[in-house]
Amino acid sequence: MYSFINDLRYAGRALKRNPGFAAAAVLTLALGIGANAMVFGLMEATLLREPAVRSPETLAAVYVCDPGESRCNASYPDYLDYRERTTAFEDLAAYFGSELSVGTDTGAEVVGGELVSGNYFNLLGVSPARGRLLQPSDDDPASDVRVAVVSYEFWRGRLGGDPGAVGASVRINGVPFTVVGVVDPSFKGLRLGDSRSIWVPLLAQNDLGLFPGGFDPITMRGLRWIEGLVARLGSDVTMERARAEIRAVSEQLAAEYESNRDRRTVTLDPLRSYIRPNGSEPTLSTFVWILQGVVGFTLLLACANLANLLLARGSSRRRELAVRMAIGAGRTRLFHQLMTESLMLAVAGAAGGLLLASFALSAVGSFQLPFGDGFSVGSLDAAINLPVAGFTAVVALATVIAFGTLPALQGTRGDLTRDLGAGRASAGMRSGRLRRSLVGVQIAVCFILLVGAGLFLRTLRNQLATDFGFQPDGVAVMTLNPGRSGYSQAQSVRLAGEMIDALNGVPGVESASVGSSVPIRPTVAGIPVQVEGYTPAPGEEMQMRFADVGPDYFRTLQLPIERGREFTGPDSPGGLLGIVINRTMADAWWPGRNPLGGIVRFPGGGLSGTEQEYTVIGVVGEAAWEGLEKSTTSYAFRSLIQVQDSPFGTLRIIVRADPADLDSLAAGHAGSVA
Repeated sequence: MYSFINDLRYAGRALKRNPGFAAAAVLTLALGIGANAMVFGLMEATLLREPAVRSPETLAAVYVCDPGESRCNASYPDYLDYRERTTAFEDLAAYFGSELSVGTDTGAEVVGGELVSGNYFNLLGVSPARGRLLQPSDDDPASDVRVAVVSYEFWRGRLGGDPGAVGASVRINGVPFTVVGVVDPSFKGLRLGDSRSIWVPLLAQNDLGLFPGGFDPITMRGLRWIEGLVARLGSDVTMERARAEIRAVSEQLAAEYESNRDRRTVTLDPLRSYIRPNGSEPTLSTFVWILQGVVGFTLLLACANLANLLLARGSSRRRELAVRMAIGAGRTRLFHQLMTESLMLAVAGAAGGLLLASFALSAVGSFQLPFGDGFSVGSLDAAINLPVAGFTAVVALATVIAFGTLPALQGTRGDLTRDLGAGRASAGMRSGRLRRSLVGVQIAVCFILLVGAGLFLRTLRNQLATDFGFQPDGVAVMTLNPGRSGYSQAQSVRLAGEMIDALNGVPGVESASVGSSVPIRPTVAGIPVQVEGYTPAPGEEMQMRFADVGPDYFRTLQLPIERGREFTGPDSPGGLLGIVINRTMADAWWPGRNPLGGIVRFPGGGLSGTEQEYTVIGVVGEAAWEGLEKSTTSYAFRSLIQVQDSPFGTLRIIVRADPADLDSLAAGHAGSVA
């Protein structure tokens, strides 16, 4: 230990004599190590971090899926059936995420909320920080007591950390709820990127006006609104046994209800990490690993550059090292001292890298990642925590070996006679060969990074040149959810219509419309259908996705109508129930025929509980509904003015104007849309 302290003193004096070199070396390492620490922080948050729950290894995410889908929602009857019939589960809970308007004494704001079954927190093993959490008894729909649980951050921020807030009343979507507890600060929810501020019982959805159609989603098997199911496996139950049992239950349900909509697949995935955005699992993992590879090569480049600097510095120190060996210093001792210098540089670089990584994570917090609506770097809660600090320490030690070993060996391999006399040229030749080799490594790494950057730019250029099927330039989208303020569906549609009329009168606006969904980041529902005149093949699942839209919706998006027409003002609530379908649906179910005038039926038990019949009035071209590529899924669009059972509480106000006017237009009308 004493010799190591002496080595530290010697290394400090040596670096102090050459502050320019020390500063350049520390900055180089700080940039390389900081980039790796930042990306590992993202990796830890997205791929490695476990939810703050009890025994996550016994938890599983349950997905009730249509054929060809990997992730989908479930209906409330689905949830009850799987919970009651699957003995492999100790328990099964359900949750549904939604933005909620929460009013306190200091005002109202829209926050991320979650409706959960009463057994949700008990199943997960989450503890309260204050008060109590939701319990199965809170699921009673006949109860007059509406209760809520808030996050620790919401309690500290909006409720001022007041212990008396437990038992106080808040207004959620205009309805009074009693706060009964505060969740432990470590629990953020189960979905990656979600930041929940409040939890209420699942059966409170009718009180909150989340489904403005006037129907009861608790009893309708065809309405798949529950966002996710989470199970805890029973004692000694394997994942394979649980999968087999829940699939058997799924087959029972299909046989009992004898409906296409119930012939779904059920998947069971271990919940060892946060649930990622819909369909993003492989893409997200690939994205993070590619980033980690890029910054890893960057650090390798920094190490090669720093090793070159140390070799050049070593050439100028050969006489100093030779003198020390001449007076009795051993080569091993000198090697230790030179490696200690590298260690001091690496420690300083790691400290600077952690500071840079922390600053960078804060600076890019609002950067949107392409994995879901509102999925940003900041929403991941990535931070410089203990795992990231440990990774940084390992990287720092690796850099010591990477950039310090060769210069230290080269510095202690000299010949005393030659280095003290006139033979320094040959020593310089040996170090020169090493430096040229390191330059070769730098060139190779730079070439790899340049090739990767070129491929990235080409991919980006191709994506920007993608034909989305509509014209996104000049389109602004604003969100409207009147249901949070107690509006009925009819009142919501009327309010949206008044806003569109007002927007159409604004100078510079070409057109405006409303819809429950927009391309690329849609909000759509799926439902089984029947098509008059079409007989499905054995085993064929006739499922389509649909959205509810207003007049001039397709004209505003510049999404071309290929046949027929779109909805217009004269499509009154009492008129013919029309529907616009996409080309995929037309080609699949009207092969070789004109679909205009065709009949599409929503079977009984669908949305409203009764059979609904729609006439095809138009065929629209394909568009990028579920990503950046055109969809090959059957889509249909109903008239928002005509339907009385729309399951969509959130509406999108769509405005087309000159791109130069969009910022001022959005700023001028944001208040009226919020």
